[in-house]
Amino acid sequence: MLERVRPESVGIRPKLILNYLKALNDTGFVAHNIMLLRHGKVAFEVHYNPFRPDTVHELFSCSKSLVSTAAGFAVGEGKLALDEKVVDILPEKLDGKPHPFTAAITVKKP
Repeated sequence: MLERVRPESVGIRPKLILNYLKALNDTGFVAHNIMLLRHGKVAFEVHYNPFRPDTVHELFSCSKSLVSTAAGFAVGEGKLALDEKVVDILPEKLDGKPHPFTAAITVKKP
């Protein structure tokens, strides 16, 4: 189980969380649950009725959003360049010689 902490203890201003929640509400976005992690700790968590932490959810296309977010953080931290080829980043995932289309995939479309 992840440790729960106050947002400010991990460098997050609570006002920013409130601004985010207001922006979601103002756009009409309907969330089931929101969890904010920082340094491996839960800094904020909310569950909107009737959803609970143990409610099973179907996710569609979520992995693309998570991967693109992770890639953005990696670029920001200098761990990844936008023009890098995916086959060069994850060579251990290759099974033989990749198809030319696969070999051409970059983090950002050139």
